[in-house]
Amino acid sequence: MKKAIFKSLALIVLLLCCPGYSYEFLPGLVVNYSNFSFVHSVAVGFKYVYFGTTNGVTRYNISQDQWDTPLTGIEGLNNSEIFTVKASFDDEKIWVRTEFGYYEYTGVFNRWTPISQIPDETSNGIHIGLDFDYIPPPGYHYMNTGILVDQYNNGYRINDIVDDGWSNHWIGTWGLGVLHADNTSRLLEPLNYGLLQDDITAIFSDSGTLWMGGIDTGYTRTGFTAFDWAENSFEHIETEPGFLSFNGRINAIAANDKAVFVATDDGLLVIDKEQTKIVDHLFQKSGLPDNRILSLLAYDNKLYVGTEFGLGIVDIHSDSSEIPMKTILPTHTILSLDIIDNHLWIGTHLGTFRLNLSNKKLGYLKSPEISGKREIRSIKHSDQKIWFAVDYDLKSIDRNSAEIENYPEIIQYDGLRSIAVSDTVVAMATNSGLLLLFDGTKDSHFLYTVSDGLISNDIRDLVFDGDYIWLGTDKGLTRFWYKHPSLF
Repeated sequence: MKKAIFKSLALIVLLLCCPGYSYEFLPGLVVNYSNFSFVHSVAVGFKYVYFGTTNGVTRYNISQDQWDTPLTGIEGLNNSEIFTVKASFDDEKIWVRTEFGYYEYTGVFNRWTPISQIPDETSNGIHIGLDFDYIPPPGYHYMNTGILVDQYNNGYRINDIVDDGWSNHWIGTWGLGVLHADNTSRLLEPLNYGLLQDDITAIFSDSGTLWMGGIDTGYTRTGFTAFDWAENSFEHIETEPGFLSFNGRINAIAANDKAVFVATDDGLLVIDKEQTKIVDHLFQKSGLPDNRILSLLAYDNKLYVGTEFGLGIVDIHSDSSEIPMKTILPTHTILSLDIIDNHLWIGTHLGTFRLNLSNKKLGYLKSPEISGKREIRSIKHSDQKIWFAVDYDLKSIDRNSAEIENYPEIIQYDGLRSIAVSDTVVAMATNSGLLLLFDGTKDSHFLYTVSDGLISNDIRDLVFDGDYIWLGTDKGLTRFWYKHPSLF
């Protein structure tokens, strides 16, 4: 009896104290994606192969030969490092070992529950040792010590191998993600999934593909991530070590039908969509106003490049080696850009300008609420209003009446980094979480945080796409279902 009471008390303490547990997750509200390249453990169920990574559990559908949604943002355990993963024969239960203890996932209830230990049950597949006959993928060498070496001499250790009994070897590596090999051919096939780097500072939606980049914090693999979220597939555009300076930051992303443009602290990168590789790197010596680029907008055969010292206007149909450019506002730092009714709205460190794209006339918005010595960090528009992130405030201008509205309730959230707008919903990136304003006859606002399943409260950038808001954070990407029935 005493043992039973003690176990019950221990479980209550674990539920209350464990940092990975939350009582308030709405089913389906969030899914979190991160760098899943560091794999500790592999397990085989009936339908899926599971991978325990430093950022949660991922799963691969064996029969459909494709990745499924990761088991992240689920009540009970949110994005913890998984040291061991084990699956039942029918996939109904998954067991994991984390830094906080042991957990069991039950598919019927879609939640993680703390347990005392992983059950001693026989699973599908068997863990096997290193195979010295593996054939590496192109661009890699395979060492008989179980390390794959890339063209930059970076090494990736094989951590776990499971033979599923159906001629497949499922291989977890440290830094290169998941590999698959047929146990006859032994040819290693990379199965890319997740972000190339955790820290996302810029995100751009381009016809269903999310382009993302962040801060180079010293990962072995660096570059950019393209995520086709409808197909649940990731593509990595890798850069060589040192391509951007250490802690170099991606500040903005834009695209047209042929290329993706990336604003960095060290120039402008051009990614060819068809080749999915970087084809150009432009600097001040190429004609840009400055090397530190803070904002971008591609519109009508022009690329507008906001820098620390002015706005560059680039003819993107020209040969990049002879790009015609001109600069306006050379004494202003250009922080944000938006196109509204054939006018380019320009947010600077000293207020808002508007460029008429027809007659090229530049005007200054004299309203003190959104000009003067105020940083305009973000400009976005809906059919009804133009929205501004101004220092620590949110402002709007009615597009019909020109009436300016203030939202003093927003000040308490320590500043807006970026905003996104969809009809009457305004999403704001803060360092306290995702802030949503529902604009109507009676405005209401709500803050969503890690307590609701977000991967982090430190939101750097965000964008609407479909029924979701996609959040770029310091720890990865969150898909937030803002049309979830329980939110309204």
